[in-house]
Amino acid sequence: MVVFSVAKVTALRAFAAELSLGTRKSANLCDKTAPTVNQEYAGSADKSRRTISMIVSLKDRAAAMKKQSKGATGAGKTLRKQIENIRKQRIRSGKVVSLDDFRNLRDGADEKCVLVVDDDEVMRGALKRILEAEGMNVVLAEDGLDLSRKIETNRVDLILLDVSMPSVDGYELCRLLKAHPSLATVPVVFVSAHKTAEDIQRGFDAGGSDYVAKPFDVDQLTQLVHKYLQPATRDAS
Repeated sequence: MVVFSVAKVTALRAFAAELSLGTRKSANLCDKTAPTVNQEYAGSADKSRRTISMIVSLKDRAAAMKKQSKGATGAGKTLRKQIENIRKQRIRSGKVVSLDDFRNLRDGADEKCVLVVDDDEVMRGALKRILEAEGMNVVLAEDGLDLSRKIETNRVDLILLDVSMPSVDGYELCRLLKAHPSLATVPVVFVSAHKTAEDIQRGFDAGGSDYVAKPFDVDQLTQLVHKYLQPATRDAS
């Protein structure tokens, strides 16, 4: 049998009382804290639900706007296609006159038009300045494909043609021009750095009216151009 002194028993009773009081305080603290934690958790969950709902709503709106945008784009393309078809039909029926074509015809009624075909941009620019100083209307093309576009919208009186060009050279291009009924009477003057007797003969065989070797004399070139722009000369060629 264990025997404790009165002092020790008293100390043990005090410790037990403090322990009991601490336990009650902890329980009370848990009781007070639990609702707050539950409320905060509930609030956080509610916020999360609202955020998710908002994200879903925004995604739905974005999808709807994207669908609407696609519909508008498709409608725009359809409308543009319909307008183009109507425009083409009216042009074919002669009800619409291109403003550019009208200006070309009006402005070029008294002004002679020279088409310069050369793949060298510097040479094209030089010939343009020389001929415009003589009061001529000058149209530039860098190759055969560009030439085909320019003759569709310009009334050409004379063609100055280089020989060395990509895809189709000047000789072949001249033969194509001469084979076209509406262009067969347009004089073609070769302006090229190829100047052997064989080169010049090939130019005449292709249908060229004359041949100018580079580098050329400006006065001689302008005289030759004026010669072929004369109505009698053009009819004879």
